[in-house]
Amino acid sequence: MVCEICNRKLDVKAKLEEFSLFKCRVCKHVVTNLETGKKYYKETYSNQYVDKKHKNWMNNPNYVFFEKVNIFIANQKKGKILDSGCGTGLLLKYLNKNNSDYDLTGIDIIKNKKHKNIKFLKKEFFKFKPSKKFSYVISTMVIEHVPKVNIYLRHLRNITEKDAFFIVMTINTNSFLYMIANCLYKIGIKIPFIRLFDPHHLNHFSDKSLEKFLEKNNFSLVKRLKLPVNMKQIDFPYNNIITKYILYFGLLILLNIENSFNKSWIQTIIFKKK
Repeated sequence: MVCEICNRKLDVKAKLEEFSLFKCRVCKHVVTNLETGKKYYKETYSNQYVDKKHKNWMNNPNYVFFEKVNIFIANQKKGKILDSGCGTGLLLKYLNKNNSDYDLTGIDIIKNKKHKNIKFLKKEFFKFKPSKKFSYVISTMVIEHVPKVNIYLRHLRNITEKDAFFIVMTINTNSFLYMIANCLYKIGIKIPFIRLFDPHHLNHFSDKSLEKFLEKNNFSLVKRLKLPVNMKQIDFPYNNIITKYILYFGLLILLNIENSFNKSWIQTIIFKKK
């Protein structure tokens, strides 16, 4: 496998039961080698993905993030706004509530109910060919799910106008959470590592690899948004209440430490199309 960012051959990082992870020596980008055909998407993004596996993430709005996005757009020129991989449409509904003049479109492979001020589309992003180009594209925890990120960025450029903004939130492998999971994996404690490198994530960006990737595709960095992690959004895989609370408070302490050192496991960056 070849790194889509550096065009260098990837090294094996870890061999797991169903797939392997590969890592670039230069930019530290990590890739999951899985076949992503119709069977993969049908099994990975079934109704259970929204209703059970990630119900906390889907149903608990990150209002701090929403407000920062709203303030940024409100201070720029007017234009069409696309939420790529909009999920249940929480961000778009928030934007509409705060400014009914926004031209809002949401696209996802899951279906949303009709909304009088938001155009919800059940469609694959790569098959989306809008009649008018967008001024803003928001991608919240989506780019890590894309198998071919260069093709994703190319299509994003095709559907956006000159000087468009790309607001992207994704994981950050250069965080304390990932560092600890890597260390534990090396001494045989594999659960945190396997949880973070779940097969529905195909591209694992660090803060440096994401910035390098976007700049390579002719986007310039505008600003990084420092955001606290909403603990209500985190889905814990255990039913045992004691185990859940131990994990919850342990993770809460770790995330606060990450936030203090600006090493959060989630990164949010605004880029501008050149």
